[in-house]
Amino acid sequence: MAAAAADYTEEDALHRQALEQKLRHRPNDRGVLVALADILASKSETKEALELLHRASVGIASDPDAAVLLRKIAKAKLSLWQGLRLHHGSELFVNCSEERRKHALEAVDFFEQACTYPENNGNPAAMIEGGNAKVAASDLVGALKDFSAVVSNFPAYPGLSVAICRAACLLVHLGDFAQAAQYFAYVLEDPPLDLGFGEFEVRGLLTSCLHETGGTNGEAGVRLYTVLAGALNRSPPPPGFSTTPPEGVAFRSWGAPWKLLADRMLAVRLLAPRSLPCVSIQHVSIYPVVRACPVGSAAERLRGRCGVPADVP
Repeated sequence: MAAAAADYTEEDALHRQALEQKLRHRPNDRGVLVALADILASKSETKEALELLHRASVGIASDPDAAVLLRKIAKAKLSLWQGLRLHHGSELFVNCSEERRKHALEAVDFFEQACTYPENNGNPAAMIEGGNAKVAASDLVGALKDFSAVVSNFPAYPGLSVAICRAACLLVHLGDFAQAAQYFAYVLEDPPLDLGFGEFEVRGLLTSCLHETGGTNGEAGVRLYTVLAGALNRSPPPPGFSTTPPEGVAFRSWGAPWKLLADRMLAVRLLAPRSLPCVSIQHVSIYPVVRACPVGSAAERLRGRCGVPADVP
């Protein structure tokens, strides 16, 4: 199993080679089998990964490390699911086939097996992993239950902001914007950077939730808009993009920052599905159409969503 240079970073290739060498000396080492399968799965080498996972799972219940190994197999199954995200040869259309979904369902099953062991039962990390698998398998209600259990029962857990933000994104998709807004507000001071959510993204999602509940009128809308505009100025713009208006042009009438802010807000609207890949197909298909909208209208829609009066710069 030689790694193709085009598909592997140097670090990945070295890691794979080290695991393959270990496997030659310890062909029945389940830990090595699963670790190598996870790498192959992430590179969409599905057949080889499935073969290794099958070898690892046979008789696993009698393994003294079964509690840990079952979680690792489940995560490798999720890597398989993620590796098959796009239709072959396409950078646009998400693969929503039953064949792909089967890997997510199997991941859920392995996580549930893992949680029958005392080491995992009530373990917040295992609960979050199980919730992620249920999201991939389109069980949004079950996933919300797992994330909410972490929020309710483990307030000191270091990964709490991740659980809260994932729960908030699920609540958005399930239509509970009021509860989602509370969750997004709670993580403003400690955004889950590991998910790619900084203050700008959380503020944007909070704004969107408040809009859905009718909470962005008047001063509240102006304040949220101002925060978003400030976040825009703090965020690194695309290469070659200036956030300073040309000489003699007022900021409020200059299109470039509005375009960037509108584009970023569009990205924010895609962030919830980024946590919920099973729902992302509806956004992927319309994304080029939305980006083709005139810049001015996108900016005005953004101002309108924030409830910003026309005389606010």
